[in-house]
Amino acid sequence: MAKTIGQFTYKIIAPKGDDLPFNAIVHIGPENWSTDESGWPSQTPQLMSEGEIDYHIAAFKEDLERVGKLAKAALRRANEQTLEAVRARNNSN
Repeated sequence: MAKTIGQFTYKIIAPKGDDLPFNAIVHIGPENWSTDESGWPSQTPQLMSEGEIDYHIAAFKEDLERVGKLAKAALRRANEQTLEAVRARNNSN
């Protein structure tokens, strides 16, 4: 597949402003979902064949790989920014 399905995303939690420094945290979760009448979250349409299941599982795996790479890069950037902020704070003292 040339394009992923965009079912998953990530969120970074990192220090801001005058927060005490800490290593950034990544959360990976669903970007899109629907719920049935009982409130159960679903990531797929109704699947009625093994081929449909295989297709969606492959798409999920590809999308998770994409999100994993993006999340790792964002985590590295966030931790580098924290380190730079700590160095700047220490140099100003």
